[in-house]
Amino acid sequence: MSAYDEHFDCPHCGIALMHNEKDIFIYAIVFIVAITVPLIALFNVNSFIAIAIALVGYRLLRPHFFEPRFRIKHVSE
Repeated sequence: MSAYDEHFDCPHCGIALMHNEKDIFIYAIVFIVAITVPLIALFNVNSFIAIAIALVGYRLLRPHFFEPRFRIKHVSE
């Protein structure tokens, strides 16, 4: 997550905003478990490789599929 900015500015009013940390962790954990468990159980993939595939998948899909669903809050909260 270090590749992501800590906050961003609203294009309309300039207020500093950030994504809700709870949403980031919940979406990440659910996605990683949903990908890792079937890879291990159904396809007999090594657990290390399955977790790596899930992490890379989440990293690639986050900007397009997950970030639009994150709640936004003010940086000061």
